[in-house]
Amino acid sequence: MDSSDRLVTINYQLSNINSTVIAIDASRAAGDQKTGVGWYAFHLISHLRDTIPHDVRVLLYSDQSLPEELRPWPTNWEERVLPWPPDRISNFKFHFSNSRWPLWSQLRLAERVFRDRPDAFFVPAHLIPLALALAPRALRPKLITTIHDVSFK
Repeated sequence: MDSSDRLVTINYQLSNINSTVIAIDASRAAGDQKTGVGWYAFHLISHLRDTIPHDVRVLLYSDQSLPEELRPWPTNWEERVLPWPPDRISNFKFHFSNSRWPLWSQLRLAERVFRDRPDAFFVPAHLIPLALALAPRALRPKLITTIHDVSFK
């Protein structure tokens, strides 16, 4: 499956959700040195920006501002920068790694998704927060992810 097939598949999955709010983990699209998954997320968000209907609200979550090349956002899109560590715990004398993942996605992102309660949550980088995956269906959004590679010997 090439990248254009993935875009069509993701767009189809998102369009078949009768949702008014779709949240997207956009963190991999941020930053200056993207990996393949980062570029995938970047181009996917760019494509979705032009295809998601205007009556659907979109929340983009990241730990830093998203690139200017993705802007301007449609009026129904909102970028939410979730700093790591959160302000309420950054004063503690704990050492937090400069690594953006997995603590950011497993703790900060999950907490915000629970708080915002979107109808669907899309993670283009295959790392769904465990708390969301294990939560009862009534307490969490529909979960969508991309599995980029499955290989074995």
